Order: sequence, then C-alpha cells, then structure tokens
Amino acid sequence: MTTIRDVAKSAGVSLTLTHPGLGQERTLKGDRDLIKRVMRNLVTNGIRRGAARAEIAVQVVETDQGARFSVTSPGETIPVGAHSEIFEPYGPHGAHTVGYGLGLALARAVVELHGGKIWVEENPRGGSAFVFELRFDRQAASARRRSAPAGRAGDAIRGRD
Repeated sequence: MTTIRDVAKSAGVSLTLTHPGLGQERTLKGDRDLIKRVMRNLVTNGIRRGAARAEIAVQVVETDQGARFSVTSPGETIPVGAHSEIFEPYGPHGAHTVGYGLGLALARAVVELHGGKIWVEENPRGGSAFVFELRFDRQAASARRRSAPAGRAGDAIRGRD
C-alpha cells in the first residue's frame, strides 16, 4: 500500500509532522479510518497543488476540548471568497483540476459527522492551511483509567494502529 510519505517523495515534496505537547494518551471521538482518510486527502491535495520541492507541514496540537490538525502547503492561495465554496462538491478548484471535486466535500462531511469543524486559512508564507478540530472522547478516557494499562502515549491522536 502506498503511504502519504511515498506520494510526497515521488512528487519531490518534503513532508514534516509536528505534534507538540501530546505527552499522554488521548482518544478522539470517531472512526480512525475515516479520520485518516481526511488527513490523506488534505496532504495529497497539498502535494498536487504545491510547488515542486515544496514542504507540506502537518501539525497536531492539543486544544482544551480535543485536537487541531492542520495541513499547510505553499502552493496556490485560495481566495477568501472561496473558503466556504471550496468544501462544496465540485467546488472551485483553481488552475489545478485533478480528481473529481469531491475530496474536500467528503472531508467536511466526515469531520462534521464526528462533531468537529473544518476550514481553510491563508498561509502567511503563501498557499493555504486546511485545519480541522475533533473532540476528545471523555468516556473512553474515563473507562481507560478504570481498566487495563493504556497503550503508548499519544497513539490515538497520532493515528497508530
């Protein structure tokens, strides 16, 4: 199976991941596979729309209620007027029309079905950042404290199986 890193490497794109402050295990509400698909879609879009030899930055930051994921690429900047339209099926795609125009619409549907929100921001260095937030599953954390020892710290957020 081709990984996101393989796709980035073949496109000549550098992929960096930062996840500061994730010292303890947390569980996000939701389906791990669907959330991974959202991340894969956002990173793949960044690779497709970014400049050659670009760096795609993936960041996971803990918030008060959950985690904020962001995928930042230095490619084409999405105009502010298109920030909400970009998540519509067959929405505006600029000069790059690779794919079917459904990826961001599906990403939004998955994130919203998980009680989260997704949006796009302008990258100050050019390009765009796609950001989404998901909430922690407080019930899972409570049950975990009452049961067997937990897995490695942060695995749930980092998407490790």
